[in-house]
Amino acid sequence: LDYSKYCAHVLALPFISVPTPTSNDGFCSPNSSLLVDGKRKSLTARIPYGVIVDIEAVKTCPEACIYSGIGDLISKITAGHDWLRAVEITNEHFNDFAYLIAENTVNDILHYQNYGIRDKNFLYHLVNSLLMSGIAMEIAGFSRPASGSEHLISHALDQITVKPTMHGIQVGVATYICSYLQDNRLDVVRDFLQSTGFFDFVAKKPLNKAEFIEAIRFAPAIK
Repeated sequence: LDYSKYCAHVLALPFISVPTPTSNDGFCSPNSSLLVDGKRKSLTARIPYGVIVDIEAVKTCPEACIYSGIGDLISKITAGHDWLRAVEITNEHFNDFAYLIAENTVNDILHYQNYGIRDKNFLYHLVNSLLMSGIAMEIAGFSRPASGSEHLISHALDQITVKPTMHGIQVGVATYICSYLQDNRLDVVRDFLQSTGFFDFVAKKPLNKAEFIEAIRFAPAIK
């Protein structure tokens, strides 16, 4: 999907996105995650002309993909906080509408956190929220509504580790840490990641602690 979207961007052709997993908001974002020299990198692309999602198909995707989407979505809480701080400190551009959309994507899915990750209602709202997250980035003109320090940590981990795990899994773990450091809705982030089973899933194959600490130190130099 990411390669097709990037090719469509380079060739200036319309692209229809038909995602079958819910790994992240990339299926409707103005970016593409590609392998460059063996490392995962985020490159500018173009938002899809349209998106078609079959929830029945999404239900059959590996649970790792669903948990990756969960981790990517909850990160809008810490990303929004970082954006507001950037505006306050550096007078960075702010878009109220894009910020509101990103905030609402999280608030919507929180009402469905006890349904089970393969429940149709949960998946519908997860997909819809990830889709709207991509649109928020398009409206803002950059990734701020959906990507903050938690994403920089994940991008740094991609450069450091020999075998990165799924983007949303790394982002979800980083979001928990960043929400603690920000003193920003930590109870909401923790409860959501616990109730959906995200923490239990990550515990089966934990991230490397030393690599993660190194990624946190390297993250400020990513952009």
